[in-house]
Amino acid sequence: MTSVTNDKTKAAALADALKRLRASYNEHYAELQEYFLPRRGSFFGQDRIDNGSKVNDRIINSTGTIALRTLQSGMHAGISSPARPWFRLVPASEELRNAHDVKEYLDMVQRIMRQVFQSAGIYNSLHVSYGDLALYGTDCAILEEVVNEHSPAGGIVLRQLEPGTFWLAADAENRVTVCYHEVALTVEQVVGQFVYNGDPSASPNWDVVSTTIRNLWTKGARYEPVVVSRLIAPRYRGDVVLGSTPDRMPVASLWWEAGGPSDKFLRIGGYRRNPIIASRWYVSGNEIYGRSPAMDCLPDVKMLQVMERDRAEAVKRMLRPPLNAPTALRNTRFSTLPGAINFVDIDRGLTPIYEINPICS
Repeated sequence: MTSVTNDKTKAAALADALKRLRASYNEHYAELQEYFLPRRGSFFGQDRIDNGSKVNDRIINSTGTIALRTLQSGMHAGISSPARPWFRLVPASEELRNAHDVKEYLDMVQRIMRQVFQSAGIYNSLHVSYGDLALYGTDCAILEEVVNEHSPAGGIVLRQLEPGTFWLAADAENRVTVCYHEVALTVEQVVGQFVYNGDPSASPNWDVVSTTIRNLWTKGARYEPVVVSRLIAPRYRGDVVLGSTPDRMPVASLWWEAGGPSDKFLRIGGYRRNPIIASRWYVSGNEIYGRSPAMDCLPDVKMLQVMERDRAEAVKRMLRPPLNAPTALRNTRFSTLPGAINFVDIDRGLTPIYEINPICS
């Protein structure tokens, strides 16, 4: 397990170490993204704010993508369907399991939990997580309480992180306890979230951001992209004096502006319990990142694209083959369009130039 203090230099050093730890996976993840879901991951450092460029050049036959969607939907319906009760609360004590009052109480709590999950959009996040898990073998989300009393999220929110933008570390029992995350925000979002602390009517605290962001805000360039870093990791007693304030809670949540001042945090927060929810499809030994079904069938999907390209070329050659013509037709108005009639010297009557034998599949 890795511990952090409220020191930006140490937090940034830990973030760099996590990046090196995942470096060997990046090429494989990027290839999975190209052949299955080109718009899901971010492994190339591209700007993810309003990026509408065409990115699916590798996919000719979408069978792999459809199969992934089918697996994703099947997992959602089979594991955590919003249409039926999919979990049951049971007391640890054998004596209490048959108590009528206990059963009624737990049944009421289950109904409330399902209502909260529904209103908080938890099921949407779970659906996305199943897709990430099946494709990359690892998914990550942050479960947080909603402090805004006017929020419709029912008190909690599950923030699903985009693959490629997070890096993980595990403790001695191979439980994921550390997450470093980079997210592209606009200047408007950074100022609203950190300078005004989510309350536009509050007094702004410009000390937490760089002069660059403040100047962009002043000039009206409020939708320029800014990369913001976040580190969630345990705090050890001895590194800091643990307490109930956000900067002393057992789990740290540190936000800073990438490339900003070396001594400034956007926010120093914390959690009483670790909010990281990271699933792995399967791991071997002490691996941090999981393996996935998409990794197993990636060679088949790549071969499918090659075969589909070759098949399309074969059909094109059959329907529009290269033609041989006598030299006498070189300067004539010879047409191969449907229904065209070309006048040439032949011994027979009307005959087609070539016969079409379409491939049936």
